[in-house]
Amino acid sequence: MRHLHLFALLIVVFSCQSPEDNRQSSQKSENVGDTQEKEAFVPGKNRVTFESEDQQLVGDLYLPADYQEGKTYPAVVVGGSWTTVKEQMAGLYAQELAERGFVALAFDHRYYGESEGEPRFVEIPADKSEDFIHAMDYLTGLSLVNTEKTAGLSVCASGGYMAASVAEDKRFKAFAMVVPWFNTDEVVNAFYGGEEGIKERLAKAAAAQKTYEETGEMTYIASISETDPNAAMYGPFDYYLDPKLGKVPNWSADKFALVNWTEWLNYRPVAFAEKIDTPTLIITSKEAATPAAGEAFYELLKGPKDLQWMEGGQLDFYHKDSLVNPSMDQVASHFEKYL
Repeated sequence: MRHLHLFALLIVVFSCQSPEDNRQSSQKSENVGDTQEKEAFVPGKNRVTFESEDQQLVGDLYLPADYQEGKTYPAVVVGGSWTTVKEQMAGLYAQELAERGFVALAFDHRYYGESEGEPRFVEIPADKSEDFIHAMDYLTGLSLVNTEKTAGLSVCASGGYMAASVAEDKRFKAFAMVVPWFNTDEVVNAFYGGEEGIKERLAKAAAAQKTYEETGEMTYIASISETDPNAAMYGPFDYYLDPKLGKVPNWSADKFALVNWTEWLNYRPVAFAEKIDTPTLIITSKEAATPAAGEAFYELLKGPKDLQWMEGGQLDFYHKDSLVNPSMDQVASHFEKYL
C-alpha cells in the first residue's frame, strides 16, 4: 500500500462520510468466521480471527462463565480509543460484558496490534468503521450468537467510528457509548493549539504524506509522552504510561503516523447522529474530554436515547472499577431492554 488514497479524499468529504460511501454495494461481507465456528469455544477469552477488506484481524471473543455449547447469547462488538489495541479499554469492557451474560468481541483494527494492514499505525476513521461492520459479520456468523440480539459498545474515539457503522448497519440493534470523544471545530481548536497549532500539524502531515509517496517510508512521532511536546498526546496521561494499565506489550506508545493529523483534524462525526434511530445510551461526565460535543450528538439522535452523567475524568473510565462497573451495569440494562 504505497499511496494512502483516503488521506487526500477525506479532507473534502469527511465531515458527513459514512462507510456506505466507500462500499460498492450494500451487500455485507460473506466473512463470518467459518474457521472459528469449527473450533470449540470455552468460557472466558478466546483468540479469534476474521477478515476486513482482505486483511486478517485478530480479536478476543469473551464468553460468559456459564457458556454452554448449543445455547445462543446476545453479542456485542466493542471498540476503544484511537490508536489502541484489544488488550486496553476495549478488552476490559468486553470482559465486563461477558460477566453480565453477553458474548463480546474486542479486536485489533487494521494497521494496529496483531492485525494486518500496511503501513502501520495509521488512523483512518472510515477503515475503522468498516472494521466494526466486518466484526458484526463475524459475530452474526457464529451459531452461539442470537442474531436478533446484537449491539455495539464504544469507548472514547470509537464512539464516532462506530456511530458511522450503526448509522449504516441495522444489525446494531442497540448502541452504547462511554465517554465518547467527538471532534468538533471547538474541540479541535481547544486540544490542538487553535488555528496555528492545527495549521502546523496539517503541514507536517502533508510533508509526511509526500515523503511516503516518494519513498515508501512512513514518518512517526510518539503517541504519548510526558517530555516530548511533539507527541500526539503530550502530558501526564497515567493510563497509557503505566504497564499495569494501558501500556501493554501489544500497543506502541512511540508510533503515531504523522499523516494521521490530516484525517483526525478534519474528522467531524457528530453528524452521524442524524442517521441513527437505533436505541442509544451515552454515559459521560462533565470532566470527560468532550462532554458538550456528546450532548450535541445526543440531541441529533432520531431514536430512543438516554444520556447519563457520572463523575470522573476521561481516562478514569478506561480502568477504574468505581466507574467501569456502574457504567457497565447501565450498558447491560440498556441492552437487555432493547435486545
